[in-house]
Amino acid sequence: PTEAEWERAAGYDPAMGIKYTYPWGDIFDGTLLNFCDVNCTRDDRNADFDDGFRDTAPVGTYPDGRSSIGLYDMVGNVLEWVSDWYDPRYYQQSTDTNPLGPLDGTYKVVRGGSWLSPEDEVRVSGRGSFDPSVSRAHLGFRCAMTAP
Repeated sequence: PTEAEWERAAGYDPAMGIKYTYPWGDIFDGTLLNFCDVNCTRDDRNADFDDGFRDTAPVGTYPDGRSSIGLYDMVGNVLEWVSDWYDPRYYQQSTDTNPLGPLDGTYKVVRGGSWLSPEDEVRVSGRGSFDPSVSRAHLGFRCAMTAP
């Protein structure tokens, strides 16, 4: 998906017309995703939560963390590649309707945070970038297609 498509699928509730901070709402709940909790090796881990996973969790482990359209693991577990090239000014320069990222660049956008991400990086609006040639245990992708 594009970056805009990913964000809409992750945090927009079409029935309510509301954009959420997290797929499930606006209040963080560490029991609804796989993030840098007590099992994480980073210094900024959140020791208040223990999901039992040191790295990735099986898809669907957190059913109550689904997005309003039923998508699992939109935040946490693995950062997800999107098709857009990274531009730090994306939101300041993009159009309001179905924005597309730059035509080229050095880095590709990743969204959603991962099992290695602290609490402040696992928001629907969270974004990062990586060289598209790299492979990491906390990077993944989501297949997407145009709806019929």
